[in-house]
Amino acid sequence: MKAPARKLRTGLGGAVALGITLAGAACEHPAPPDYQAPEVPPPPTDVLPARLTFSLGDDRNPSVANGVISYSRFPAETAERDRCIALLPWAGGTIMATSCPPPSGGTADSVATWVEPVLSPDGQRIAYVHQKSPELNVRTSLRELRVAPADDPEAVEFRWNAFMTLPDGRLVDAVMKPSWRDANTIRLLVGVDHIPKVKGGGAARFTDTTVIAQALVDVDLATGAAVVVPGADSAVAYARAPDGGTWIVTMSHPAVLLHRAPGASLWDSVGSFSAGVLDLAVLDGLAVAVHLDSGTVETLDPATGALRRERPFGLEPWILRLAPVPGTGRLVAEVEMPLDQFGGRANLWLLDLP
Repeated sequence: MKAPARKLRTGLGGAVALGITLAGAACEHPAPPDYQAPEVPPPPTDVLPARLTFSLGDDRNPSVANGVISYSRFPAETAERDRCIALLPWAGGTIMATSCPPPSGGTADSVATWVEPVLSPDGQRIAYVHQKSPELNVRTSLRELRVAPADDPEAVEFRWNAFMTLPDGRLVDAVMKPSWRDANTIRLLVGVDHIPKVKGGGAARFTDTTVIAQALVDVDLATGAAVVVPGADSAVAYARAPDGGTWIVTMSHPAVLLHRAPGASLWDSVGSFSAGVLDLAVLDGLAVAVHLDSGTVETLDPATGALRRERPFGLEPWILRLAPVPGTGRLVAEVEMPLDQFGGRANLWLLDLP
């Protein structure tokens, strides 16, 4: 079975997938026509869902550590094309810090982007993915995992080239959802760029970029070695289980939740969601999945198999990523308005699940 594809949002035009072209030129997604960003973000609220970011650009890839959301931000209010890293209090408010690729990262005919940021548990370091591509190229020419001090992402201490060959011969060139397994190991999904052509109006043909996850990999920060997690060579989503082990779903069984306890060598099925999974998180001991339709969130109790489905935003917006806020029972969600056939620009929201 084909692994689920997920949008790769990188540099051009904010929400535009890297390398989208229309008739040989860069194609931008339209901003919502009737929305204006407030001059000052509203104060935090207990009424959920609550909007956390109010960008007319594009906010994606949230993760939470030490009460801080790190995410990838395209600042539409500037003329720059490069995507940056931003830090925000988990309950919302004013952006604490923004770090962008240096001018040498992108030239007049190229785009540099910083995506998938994740703070270390102690908040001292940050891991993120650096990407670079010629402006009208449909493929990324450079993609690497980087680790740096949290207050200076440009001072890179570790680099790992994401273009690699898996043990079974598959080539991968994309990185998704890095996390800190421990102080010396980054766990992440590797995958491939998929570039379909979508029929547009008239004779136009749009080229869109999506990512298809292929496997779960551990990267050793001391040696740079990348090892596929045993038994997770077809993982398409993952999360750290409450017992310190791992939960995954795979491309062959995208609705089945598999669990491997710490120190165990085998994966056990602990239940099934009602549909295929795009992203996976943990909330209060429950497994939380975003369905492949990108609008439904479903919780699974691995102890009882009980399921509960929610559509926090009704029928329209898509949820593409969930990041738990430890100790709060809440989730930060990447929420995209489906304005056109490529989706729309995203903002971050705070959710709870009854």
